[in-house]
Amino acid sequence: MKIVLVYFVQKNTPEKRKKHDVNKFNLWGWMKHYEKSGTSFEPCIFTDEFTNVPKWWKYEVVLVKDNEPPERTDALHKVGWMRSQAYELVGKSLVMDLDAIILKNLDELLDVECEIAMASDDTDKIWNLNWPEVGIKHNAGVMIHNSDRILPRFRELWDEKKKDFLKVTYFEECIFSAIFHEFKGLALDQKYNKVWKGSYASEKIIHFCGMERKNELMKFLNESLIG
Repeated sequence: MKIVLVYFVQKNTPEKRKKHDVNKFNLWGWMKHYEKSGTSFEPCIFTDEFTNVPKWWKYEVVLVKDNEPPERTDALHKVGWMRSQAYELVGKSLVMDLDAIILKNLDELLDVECEIAMASDDTDKIWNLNWPEVGIKHNAGVMIHNSDRILPRFRELWDEKKKDFLKVTYFEECIFSAIFHEFKGLALDQKYNKVWKGSYASEKIIHFCGMERKNELMKFLNESLIG
């Protein structure tokens, strides 16, 4: 099992989306927290041919040749396109966002057997009645991928739904949610994908999702690792 992180340099990011750009400090902070957690299975970076991965990155780097979706309106669409290939490229994977920070050992996830696992968003509402298969949307920031059915189904849904939903920032997350429901995926406990709200206790992973939390992520990494 590998932890899969997508890391690439986004060119010409619109000003309103710049907080979604990855940066080296975020990657360094993620790596340091991973190492402090004692988790035994290692991470790898999925990247493209234009990105220089920092030399201090100690782990595997996977060049994803098919790294650009045929159409996209957001950097997150490219992230989803690349991470949908996790099982094909490295096998069973814990697929994570860089803003999902590991706090405690995750080795128990090695024993989880399912095709796909995700934690639900903090809601009980159906995401969109025009796409009912998404159901209650699940968060793609922490997922287990363990099936060769994920990639072909992801691309089928991309082609089928892009006309109506391509402009949705988290279009790829909706696709993964639809796959989760269709494949009768395993619901991860919220402790593996706890949205940051200013404090934490028993959580194993805290997730600084959304543009409004990026400054808080930088503050957390500074305080927890630098002091």
